[in-house]
Amino acid sequence: MTGVLASILALALVMVHATLTQSAKDVAAHRLDAAARQLAGTYAGAFTVQKTRLRSASRDTAIVRALTAAADAGIASPARPAADSTPAQARLARLFTAATDTGLAAELWTVDGRRVTHIGPDLRSDLSVSPPVPEAGSVRLPHDGLAGLAQTDSVEFGRLYVADGLVHFWGIAPVLDQGTRIGYIARQYRLANGGQAEQFIRGLTDSDIGLYLRSNTADVWSTISGGDAEPPRLIDSTSGGILVSRPAIGELMAVEQPIAGTPLVLELEIPVDSVLTSTRSTLVKLALMGVLLTLIGGLVSWLVSRRFTTPLASLTGAAEAFAGGAFGTRVHPRGGDELKRLAVSFNRMVEDVGASRAELEMQTVEAEAARTEAEKARMQAEAANRAKSDFLRVMSHELRTPLNAIGGYTELMELELRGPITNEQRRDLGRIRASQQHLLGLISGVLDLSRIESGRVAYRLESIAVDPFLAGIDDLVGPQTAAKLVTLEYVHAAPGLAVIADAEKLRQIVLNLISNAIRHTPAEGRITLSADANTALSVAISVRDTGPGIAGDALERIFEPFVQLDRTLTSLHEGLGLGLSISRDLARGMGGDLTVESRVGEGARFTLTLPRASVSSSSPGRPISGDYPLVEGRPVG
Repeated sequence: MTGVLASILALALVMVHATLTQSAKDVAAHRLDAAARQLAGTYAGAFTVQKTRLRSASRDTAIVRALTAAADAGIASPARPAADSTPAQARLARLFTAATDTGLAAELWTVDGRRVTHIGPDLRSDLSVSPPVPEAGSVRLPHDGLAGLAQTDSVEFGRLYVADGLVHFWGIAPVLDQGTRIGYIARQYRLANGGQAEQFIRGLTDSDIGLYLRSNTADVWSTISGGDAEPPRLIDSTSGGILVSRPAIGELMAVEQPIAGTPLVLELEIPVDSVLTSTRSTLVKLALMGVLLTLIGGLVSWLVSRRFTTPLASLTGAAEAFAGGAFGTRVHPRGGDELKRLAVSFNRMVEDVGASRAELEMQTVEAEAARTEAEKARMQAEAANRAKSDFLRVMSHELRTPLNAIGGYTELMELELRGPITNEQRRDLGRIRASQQHLLGLISGVLDLSRIESGRVAYRLESIAVDPFLAGIDDLVGPQTAAKLVTLEYVHAAPGLAVIADAEKLRQIVLNLISNAIRHTPAEGRITLSADANTALSVAISVRDTGPGIAGDALERIFEPFVQLDRTLTSLHEGLGLGLSISRDLARGMGGDLTVESRVGEGARFTLTLPRASVSSSSPGRPISGDYPLVEGRPVG
């Protein structure tokens, strides 16, 4: 019997492993393909912007005049300079806008391969040396990555090449005069700033993904940040993607996506071990459970066959006879103590069944009713638990994913991939990113309820300067106070005041208290945020509002989960009634507490008490937007 169970278990584990492995690979391939398409589209948009800029520069009158003058002068050496090329150089300089353009070049060439002027480093200092003879119909420019680039009237990009350990490529824009090609603008580019794109992709996929760019000839590979990279070794190719390997990583699943309008190909790779980690963990757990159950089953089977089979068979026969109406059936007690007691009990039951049959039937009916009620209660509890799980899953998936996307696109805009941005726009994008990160923190805060109940919340306690921390809160709640026509006043704390707390959880508590105050304070009302030393060992952070207040019998109930009080401003309030409950639990988890004082008609005052820390005089606080400063310190006392 044990051998049969072991064989069935082994077969089941093999089938489960194959199913889970294929499912994990299919999901990973789909996510890689979607991410590659999205990122390739973003890169294509950025290249389109650069094409537009190059095309605009090629039509500039200063560029056309410089090439026309060069053709008239017949430049062949530095001894015969062309007309003043300063306007053309100024126009070329406008092609550079970002800080990453430092050290790159832009050049102006005649159609027969003579350089007229340039800006940036001199990549061809000896103008007296004629460029090599190009292939028929190709561009006559002596630069890497331009071999075989055809003479067309469109902006084109050359293949990747490595210089000084960094990966570059050229963009070529033909210059036309009355429909005739008279020269080219050549703009050098360098792959850089890929860290934000890599972080963006990892935020969307929650995976350890590698990103690479290569020429369509696969001769030059680059990391997404612009460094030179070795090409991977191809292992296999399937309809769902390709399988490659790298010496330091091992086998990887990969997908390739050409970037439209360029000779470049984007490749995303993810280690196979990373894809199968969850599958292997699940399989190990199933195997351990299966082995344990098999051993237990074998042991139980052996014990039953050794000690209980015969007495149970006798008892079974008596029970069948009793079920057939033989109420005088008796069983001879034998076997272990348990079986003997069971036989005696059976005999006593048979003796009493005649007199108590009616009562037994009634008890059966009552037991069935109780069982029904218990089953109903169990189903209700399971439904409530499923509702809670569904709520937490929706909060995590439906809100976290778009917020990560917002952060990613904000970083792409800061890279000016959609076009140049002003300093004011850059500051606004910084505020957007700070708010997005704060919202992600709040979503994680909602999930803290279940983590707190199960004791799985971790605290990273640090010494935090109170005044600069609270001074930065206004940037996050400013739109709320302005929309509600409520004034938020911050009473600055003493410069040396500091607390021992987890910064993210402290910010979550303070923002929750201020948001509650805004929601319950009428227009033209006032909210006051302050902090001072409560005792020598603690600091009190207070949020006072001029709202309608809270009745005395409700002051403790507001800290219970899923409880919302109507403070008479409106009968409907946003939220789930979790904020104050989570805030108090987080405060107590950091060694503090959260209390409230209020009277109806006189507003409310919530006080967060935390352990006090001493701050070194060499660690001055400084206000920042959307962030907080950490200071060196130790607990007081």
